[in-house]
Amino acid sequence: MQLVYGLVPKDGSLEALIERKAKQLATQIVLRTSNSMKLEEQENSRLQQFFNPQQFNAAEWVAKVKAAAHNAIFLLNVGPMPNGKIQPEFTDTLKKMGKWLQQNGASIYGTRAGTIAPKDWGGFTQKGKTVYMHILTPPNPDGYIFVDGMTQKIVKAVLFNGKQEVKFKQIPEGTFIYTRNMKFDEVDTIVELMVE
Repeated sequence: MQLVYGLVPKDGSLEALIERKAKQLATQIVLRTSNSMKLEEQENSRLQQFFNPQQFNAAEWVAKVKAAAHNAIFLLNVGPMPNGKIQPEFTDTLKKMGKWLQQNGASIYGTRAGTIAPKDWGGFTQKGKTVYMHILTPPNPDGYIFVDGMTQKIVKAVLFNGKQEVKFKQIPEGTFIYTRNMKFDEVDTIVELMVE
């Protein structure tokens, strides 16, 4: 007679144990990747935030411009199904992103991070003597945004889409951008600032 020893998992199933251990390992790998790539705006990098195409709005993500405002790259990873085709919700997302970039790409492509650090309400990109102020969250009800430290002399301020003039006032500590009569875009309101 031989005696055989074995371990029985607490939850009673070997499959559940393997699944739990696989999730733990996957979480460690994802978190390690996220920590080493903070600027790439990995909104999807935590295990509990795996991609849900029904809740994903690519235009909103692109509009966040956090990657561009941090001098980093925005990466959207879309993989095919086993049959080689891309899911319709992904193609719809990519179409939305493409449409947004056709209209607003000049404020992203070929730009660098602005000289002002990103704020809670948005961020800045810059190309030459043009600064793009991306307002992602509508400002306070006071009707202005104060940009602390923006001391570059502004020659002109207009809305990127439509070129409507935007009022501003500069003081030694920074710049007031007046938003009271501004029509806000649902995704990203871009103010184009021409500086000296």
